[in-house]
Amino acid sequence: MIDQADEDVAAEVEAAGVNCVVAPTVMRTHEIAADLARTVLAACGTVTGPPALHRARPVPSVYRVRW
Repeated sequence: MIDQADEDVAAEVEAAGVNCVVAPTVMRTHEIAADLARTVLAACGTVTGPPALHRARPVPSVYRVRW
């Protein structure tokens, strides 16, 4: 997983034999963090299907990260 800012090196990463996923990695909001988590899980084969089907369920506030 590399940030979009570094996407120009994605081919080099792949050439080294590592699968490379390019995505926004700066988590400025809960929504961006959730999208990144879904992207990582999908890349690992844990989650399949369109990202819209993997919307997170509400999390109790005791488990929420304070930004």
